[in-house]
Amino acid sequence: MKSLLIATIIGLAAVAQAKNTKFENQQDFNRLTAAQAMASAKYEKHIQTIHMPGSSTWSNPAYGLCTDGKIVKTTAPVTTCVQWSSTKDGQTKKFNFKTDADAYGNNVQCSATTSKILSSTIGYSQEECVLWGVQTKNAGGVKTFKSLGLAKNFADNSDDAASNATATCMDSVLVAKTIPTTYTVEFFLDDESLGKHSYNMSTCK
Repeated sequence: MKSLLIATIIGLAAVAQAKNTKFENQQDFNRLTAAQAMASAKYEKHIQTIHMPGSSTWSNPAYGLCTDGKIVKTTAPVTTCVQWSSTKDGQTKKFNFKTDADAYGNNVQCSATTSKILSSTIGYSQEECVLWGVQTKNAGGVKTFKSLGLAKNFADNSDDAASNATATCMDSVLVAKTIPTTYTVEFFLDDESLGKHSYNMSTCK
């Protein structure tokens, strides 16, 4: 009984110590400015990555991207995919655009890369498919879908789909987009989240 009591006391003391440590860690973090938190090697930092238009690349905005007026650039050459392969019914084809590879089949893989500085205007337009079509067994018949996933599922699995049918974009629209020039960093210590700070992307040198 005495041993159980001692073990219980030790356990409670450990819990209390853990709570105190967590509280102290939080207090220490709260005293830091955003710049001090970012500069500290004490914390694990989870940084929101940003997609560079016209590429398959997601870059770290804290270290890998910078702004030059109304342009966002990678700070160093990056390897990016420029050709993709996709397989359907045992036949592999190559495409210059990943969207075409995705529409054709499965097992989409990068088949050619290049290394270069990527850049884009902060505000840009991107064409996006809003209606997909799949050829049916009926002569000239096409079944339409509002998502690529549904179209591919019909092409791959439906008995009504034509032999070797693939999803094809039937209608696309030009969508205005913006590369964010601010980013969020979440700070962790001992797997505990201490908070987040927002930062501006640095200026290119």
